Order: sequence, then structure tokens, then C-alpha cells
Amino acid sequence: MSKYYFPLFCLIVSIFLKLFQSLDVEILYFFNSFFFSEFFLSHITELGNAFFIFAFLIPFLCVLSLVVKKINYVSPSTIIFPGLILGLFVQLVKNILNFPRPGGIEGINIQFAEPVFQSLSFPSGHAASIFFVGFWWMRLAFAGGFTALRYIISLLVIIIASTRIIIGAHWFSDVLASFAITMLFIEILNKWKIDLLLNKNIYLDVISIFLILGSIYSIFNFEVFDHI
Repeated sequence: MSKYYFPLFCLIVSIFLKLFQSLDVEILYFFNSFFFSEFFLSHITELGNAFFIFAFLIPFLCVLSLVVKKINYVSPSTIIFPGLILGLFVQLVKNILNFPRPGGIEGINIQFAEPVFQSLSFPSGHAASIFFVGFWWMRLAFAGGFTALRYIISLLVIIIASTRIIIGAHWFSDVLASFAITMLFIEILNKWKIDLLLNKNIYLDVISIFLILGSIYSIFNFEVFDHI
């Protein structure tokens, strides 16, 4: 039960920041002070885009877990299907609450990266996606050890998620809520041993391959990076 305490605390803090937005604004200004290149930050932040994650990151991590014998193999379906459930939940919450983004608030004087959206702020879909894939994959792949690699992956995940605030796409509270929801979801998956159900199901892996191919097709044929 103690594993739920920190994510729940983070969720409470994110809600508090939403209720008292002046503090969230100050945190936004702090993060935006690191805005140094729209080109660079726009590309880094899209590493959290669900289409990019499905098309490239998940296949890479799964192949990595297959070829490196010292870590556990993680099948695509083990990440993709729970990820879809989490993504649908996050989108549902975003649409129900429909909080304004920084770009939808008058008087917010920061640098924005294009495109600038005005609504559907809480929680951040990009942040939830990269948090889930990074931390869930590490939970499954690393039974023990690899401490340095854990820190490196965790740092990269946090940097990618933080760019959502730096470019003005989200508030700090949005990203913090995404972290909290994701970690709670991972603990539930771990408790129910979902990975044992999904990790060796060949039929789900076949479906996963089609979803990966569909994501690759979408990236090269549609403007998916401007609308997720």
C-alpha cells in the first residue's frame, strides 16, 4: 500500500496547483526560462508523442530487451495494450475537465512553441505516454541491478516530460498529474500481474505489430505531431 502514497501525494499537489493557479503560473515562468531553441525543444517534446512512441520507441525497447540477455524480455503487447488503456483514460479526463492551457490564459507572457493550443490541459497526454513507457518498461526489464541505466532512462523521461512545460504546452500541474496517474496505474498493473497475461500472447503481439505499422504509416502520411 505504501507504493501508492507518493503518487497520491503528487496527484493531490497537482490538484492544489490547479485550484491556486498563481503558484502554477510562477512555476511555468521558471520552466519557460529554459526555452532556448524552439526547433530543438519541439523535436524533444515530440518524443512523448504517442505515435512516435508506438512507431519507434516501443519496438526499440522490445528489441533491446530481446538481444540483451541480462535483462528480461518485454513483448510489445505488454506495453501497448496497457498504454492504450492509460491513454484513453487520460483523454477522457482531459475532455471532461477541459482546463485551459497556458496559451488559453490572457496575460501569460512566455515563449510558446507552435502550435499553441488553448484547452484540454489536465493531465498531459505526452507526459503520461513517456512516463508510462519508460517506467513500465524498466519495471519489467530490470529485475535488479542496472542502477546507472535506470537513472539515465529516468532522467531522459523527466526531461522529455518537462519540455511540455518549457514550451508552454502545459502547466507543471498537468505533468505532475500525468506522473501521478501513470505511477498509480503501473502499481495496479504490477499488483494484478498483467505482464504475465500479455508477455507471451502471440495473438496480441500480432495485433501490436499492426498497431506499430499503423503508427509508422500515420507519421509519414498525416500531421500527427500537430494534433496530439
